[in-house]
Amino acid sequence: MPTTQPAARAAVPYGHAKAPTALSRNLSAMASAPPVDSNTDALWRSLNGQIMNQAVGELNPSQAVCMAGQTLFVDLVNPNANVINANIFNIGNTIPAWGPGYAAYSQLATAYSIFLSNINLGGSTDPNIVGPLNTAAENLNAAQSNFLTVQTNCYNAFVTAQKFNPNLTLPQFIQTSYPTYLQAQAAMVGAQSAYDALATKAYGAGYQVIQADKNKMSPAMGGGGCLDFTTANAFNMPTVSGATAPAGSTPVLPGAAPPPTPPTALPYYVPSFNLAAFTTQYTQWQNNSINKAFNAGGSFTVSSKSQSYDYSSMGWSAQAEFSYSNFFTRVSGQGSASASEVDIDWSDSSNSLQVDFTGLGAFNIGPGQWYDAAAVASYYDKLLPGAPTFFGNGGSMALLPTRIIVGFEPTITLSLSNAAYSSVAKTFQAQASTSVGIGPFSFGASYSNYSDKQSMSYNEASCKITAGPVMSSLPILLGVVCTKLGNQT
Repeated sequence: MPTTQPAARAAVPYGHAKAPTALSRNLSAMASAPPVDSNTDALWRSLNGQIMNQAVGELNPSQAVCMAGQTLFVDLVNPNANVINANIFNIGNTIPAWGPGYAAYSQLATAYSIFLSNINLGGSTDPNIVGPLNTAAENLNAAQSNFLTVQTNCYNAFVTAQKFNPNLTLPQFIQTSYPTYLQAQAAMVGAQSAYDALATKAYGAGYQVIQADKNKMSPAMGGGGCLDFTTANAFNMPTVSGATAPAGSTPVLPGAAPPPTPPTALPYYVPSFNLAAFTTQYTQWQNNSINKAFNAGGSFTVSSKSQSYDYSSMGWSAQAEFSYSNFFTRVSGQGSASASEVDIDWSDSSNSLQVDFTGLGAFNIGPGQWYDAAAVASYYDKLLPGAPTFFGNGGSMALLPTRIIVGFEPTITLSLSNAAYSSVAKTFQAQASTSVGIGPFSFGASYSNYSDKQSMSYNEASCKITAGPVMSSLPILLGVVCTKLGNQT
């Protein structure tokens, strides 16, 4: 078989889609678990566990949940459908890091494309085939690399040109002002055809199947693949650049206004993803809000008496770790970039945090027809020597988002003992405390526009501090249910 393989086709410059850094659930058994201990990690696990149980229920052995912390808005109801597409794409395309906390690790479309190029199909050892095939692979590598460079330069030039001519479309710009793109595309297509003819002889019918999957990923304009960001086809969907922050990239508190749309929101295309049944459910949530049914989505309370959960309830090992420092109560002073913890004795059962949601649900999400689940299941363990790590802890395709847990309009209530209330209320209301935190929520922070401290209510008779319900059109991403790929149950 040839020793040189075609280069992995990288993703197009999405702009706002950045990538950073065997368990069957027995819910009745969990209900009889001992109470949580007094540390705030245990309180956080209890809150997440309760929400997950209500929204998702029992997980199957191949599933795991990454909880997002209740501070990530997802604009799934924008009047502009392309903005909704951008949010759906950013969630579906984000492969979370391996663990119970939601953090972006890699991008599905990019990782899947690289996976297809690292499948080991075996093949001929005839030197009359191997030699020419290696040469064709080298030529294809060079052509692909050149095209991707030209593509990036072309897009950057288009962004500049579009500032002077807002009606200019990318295909028009390429045809009239950037012929180098078409030349590089033609060279890549020709190199691919030459390689395909030889590879079919070397690999047989298996190559044709995988190559068909690769064609669905094509970045070439008019090539019909999901990575073609210039032209609509069966495998991509329209979106806009810069109109919304990517889910998971910047903590934006519930109720915050999304970042302002840039003067020109550039239309372009991304790999297609589907989100099922959300619009119908959101209509019901709006009715709940109108009817002041602010706990219709569920009421969740954590205290020293709460049910205990460990990360095995989320599909991970019981020893899995994720830190939530200074989680429940904190204050920040004028000009301070850090927060100080407000001391509360959580071993005292009089102290508790309650979160009510006007709406709560889990919704199926997944990639379009460009993604071949059968190819992943068939070839996850049939890879070329030296192939990247795709599956398991640290793998770029380890977790496939399949459902999202979404909440709507939370109400936050902190109930305290007499002594704790006096101390906490005084600290929260102090003029020097420019922002305060209750659980995962912050109030009065200049970066959030979530709420000011004056909108919080204090009831000395009942020793309760309440914020909300947060009246908002922005649902909150609470977590992502993932399927562990590559036989990682």
